[in-house]
Amino acid sequence: MQMTVLESKAERDVTAALQRLQVQQQISNRILLALLDVARSAAEADCEEKRADQLAELLREERDKHIRHLLLISIVGDAMIGIVAGGLNLAVLETAAAAAEILGGSVATWFGVASLSLSDEARHDFRHQRNLLQEVWIGPKESALIPPSVWRHMTRPLPEDPEQYSLRESLIMRWRQDGRLGEAGSELEQRRIALFFGEGGSYSIEDLRDRAAMLELLKTDVNLMSQDLERLMEEILLQGHGKG
Repeated sequence: MQMTVLESKAERDVTAALQRLQVQQQISNRILLALLDVARSAAEADCEEKRADQLAELLREERDKHIRHLLLISIVGDAMIGIVAGGLNLAVLETAAAAAEILGGSVATWFGVASLSLSDEARHDFRHQRNLLQEVWIGPKESALIPPSVWRHMTRPLPEDPEQYSLRESLIMRWRQDGRLGEAGSELEQRRIALFFGEGGSYSIEDLRDRAAMLELLKTDVNLMSQDLERLMEEILLQGHGKG
């Protein structure tokens, strides 16, 4: 409103024109500060996302290496037992040959089960004292980690949403819809809520990947704010140019 009044006076009043320029500069400065807040928040979310992704990849490589090792032992062991069983058959020791074949099958089965077990048990301790996801989940009035300008953007009701949900609430709903927390009411959901929104703990590969995906969505929503700010900056600059 102040800008509108000053615009009407600036055409005939030098003082009003100077005041208009001063107000435009103040608004531009605030927009630039808000853009810096957006960049800082998005960069932190991106850093945490990459940290989770990198650990998930390291765990996957370590797990695959162990599985290949077990499978190699299984193949070599099975081949050796086959040779022994064949030799016993040639020697007409059928009972011993059958026992050797059974042993070979048991060993192969054990290694197969062991490799599957490894794929489930690949875990690592992963800590996140600065937890952006926790801020979004709890929704405090003022965020300790997300700058005030960004936090206001995330917690105000969305004008285009008929239910008037905020961006923060919408983000949580998308996490749930994508299955990032597990089925509603399940033990997995309870474990992941404590894990993802706390200070960290023992993460599996899938836990890490889902955490990274949640941070990716958060980063995307934060970056959307920069588009609105850039459009506002364009309007201010064009307005100043047209009246200057």
